[in-house]
Amino acid sequence: MRLAVLGLALVLAGCFPREGVPSADLEPHAAPSREVVVSMKDFTFRPDTLRIPPGTAVVFANQGRYPHTATESGGLFDSGVLAPGERFRYTFTLPREYSVYCKLHPYMVLHIMVGP
Repeated sequence: MRLAVLGLALVLAGCFPREGVPSADLEPHAAPSREVVVSMKDFTFRPDTLRIPPGTAVVFANQGRYPHTATESGGLFDSGVLAPGERFRYTFTLPREYSVYCKLHPYMVLHIMVGP
């Protein structure tokens, strides 16, 4: 009988979190990921400068009448040619500055600062 009571007490003790000891239910949840849309229209990126926290996804949306690319100058990514209405998504994880341009229209430039 004593053993049964002790066993029940141990089982019940495991059901309640102890103060100062985190349980799975008490762990903080990860912040939801952010998404920012950059428009490619009339031979410009809008906005042309962007400051975002790490982990933010940038959606490059061709909202104009002409094809464009979203190409990172260091070769990190290249969307390929995006026809009007098409989109390309890239998640920026490393804090630093990035320069994005359109291969078809190299004067189209977007500066992205990723950091806290």
